Amino acid sequence: RSTHRGTLFPYTTLFRSLERRLQEFDVRGKDRSIIEEIKKLSLSSSHTIRQCEESLTRIQSLSQKLNDQKVDQSAIRKRVDEFNAQIAKQCEELTRLQHRIEAIADPKELDNFKRTYDKLDLVFKDSSHYANYQQLQTKIDELDDALDVIRELEKLKQKSNSIVECQNSQQKLAEVSKNISDRFQPQIQAINQYLSDRLEQYRHELDDLEQRLTTITGLKQCQSLEAELSRKSNYYLGSEIDEDRYRLIQSQLSRLQELYKLADTAKRQSLEHYDQHLQPLQQWHDEDSQIPEWMSDRYITIRRETEKNRQAFIDEKRKQAREWVKQVDLERIAVDTDSNPERKAEKAHKLIQRIKTEKPDHILGLTEDLENTIKEIEQKCNEIIDSNLEIQIISRFRQLPQSRRNVLYTKMQDYLTDKTEDD
Repeated sequence: RSTHRGTLFPYTTLFRSLERRLQEFDVRGKDRSIIEEIKKLSLSSSHTIRQCEESLTRIQSLSQKLNDQKVDQSAIRKRVDEFNAQIAKQCEELTRLQHRIEAIADPKELDNFKRTYDKLDLVFKDSSHYANYQQLQTKIDELDDALDVIRELEKLKQKSNSIVECQNSQQKLAEVSKNISDRFQPQIQAINQYLSDRLEQYRHELDDLEQRLTTITGLKQCQSLEAELSRKSNYYLGSEIDEDRYRLIQSQLSRLQELYKLADTAKRQSLEHYDQHLQPLQQWHDEDSQIPEWMSDRYITIRRETEKNRQAFIDEKRKQAREWVKQVDLERIAVDTDSNPERKAEKAHKLIQRIKTEKPDHILGLTEDLENTIKEIEQKCNEIIDSNLEIQIISRFRQLPQSRRNVLYTKMQDYLTDKTEDD
């Protein structure tokens, strides 16, 4: 027996060695399978933090199943590092958003920020970092509320259609802005600057209206400025100082329009027309003792122009009268040089009639010397007529109205048979 047992021992030892080696081979095979399974966990299929965390949990679970903890774990560490890096990357993006929101002060910028933030919801959903992600929503809501106030204040720009509206909007802006964070002060200042610019624009236009009023030279310009004043009335009504200035421009423009209506340059037909024109001009001037200097200058210019035209009218009438007297005198010379007594007397009579007919047209231009000349001509003509009894009778007869001529003509027939003083 001892010999037999001695013979089996080497085989037993060999069997056990083979059995152990088979076990070791089987263990290594299982560990390789675990490593391969870990390698299959890829970032390409882990788009969210939750998926990354699940992959890390899976790696930890599989790692604990390794039979040989001394096996090369570089592949495991590589996968763990990749998933942790992916999680860190997403968390860094959240951190950037947390810093970025602190600088947002514009509604449009916040809207863009919200879209970026909402895209990360799926990334952080159901992960251990989701609570941190949700905390940012609180800041967004607070910022949104603050920007709602800014949005409302921005609407004040629309309430700037007059000086009063601008002033009221600035007052409201000052009251509300006391409780607004410093980060929004640039917007507050921009709104206030916009309102200030509008105020300056309205007052600049009022300055321009005042300046243009002083340069008007005619009725059409008055009417044009009047229409513009009417369009811009709402700018100034309700603002005490500015409305007073506006009303003064209106009043002065109205006065100026009256002046230019009186300054109608239509040609006047008589001296009486000129005098009738000068009288209301003077009345216009006397109605207001506080006419501004520039308007007084317009009045003086218009009056001088009217007086100049009046004098030119008189000069023209005198020129015409002088020419008329000259023609009458030439006709008087023709009468004097006629050697036929009857014809001479007839011409004298016709000249007298011409003078009576035409003299009223030239009465305005007849100076004293011209008037004397006409009287002398009339006297000479009458002397010629008086020297010829027949012409004298005819002349007197022609001076009678038609009805009396007929009566006298009938009576004269009774005298045809009477003897004359010469018979």
